[in-house]
Amino acid sequence: MIYINNFITPIERVLLEQNHHSMLNDVREILMEKVTPDIGIFVEIKTNKRIKEIYYDWSAEMG
Repeated sequence: MIYINNFITPIERVLLEQNHHSMLNDVREILMEKVTPDIGIFVEIKTNKRIKEIYYDWSAEMG
């Protein structure tokens, strides 16, 4: 299991600070759809292990 925390892009930070939680969730969903395959490939290369599944979950809270 790999756990990544404090992962937030500048645009997500702005949306969060301005309480645009719906937009933040939309942006995060699109972002994760695009980067998840690359993360899987990176982990497979670094660990020499096949990745079967990738799950993600996040909280829109800071601090």
